[in-house]
Amino acid sequence: QSLTLGVEWSKVQRVDETTQDFEFPQRFDEKIFYLSYGRSPWLNLTLNYEKSGDPEEARDDWTTVVAEIGLADGHDFLVSYGSERGGWKCTGGVCFFEPEFEGFKLRWVGRF
Repeated sequence: QSLTLGVEWSKVQRVDETTQDFEFPQRFDEKIFYLSYGRSPWLNLTLNYEKSGDPEEARDDWTTVVAEIGLADGHDFLVSYGSERGGWKCTGGVCFFEPEFEGFKLRWVGRF
């Protein structure tokens, strides 16, 4: 059994076409908090909270609960509920772009 508490905090400074002519670029914080309980090798439960100070985001926080269940060697079943921030995600060594999501999600991940 394992219990993990994580905090990620970053200060972002963005300079782009909109801000390049100004003396001060956009600055904001990005924060992620998570609590995860694992019962090896078949179960992992995670509560994830993400907060953004990005003025260009339509929303500023997302909360998700995820249950990851190991079915067999190389196969996992994920059940999640809540809101997820859109962007690049990586699963099983493969990265993909996923839009923002809110609701209930089922996902099967297989590694061959």
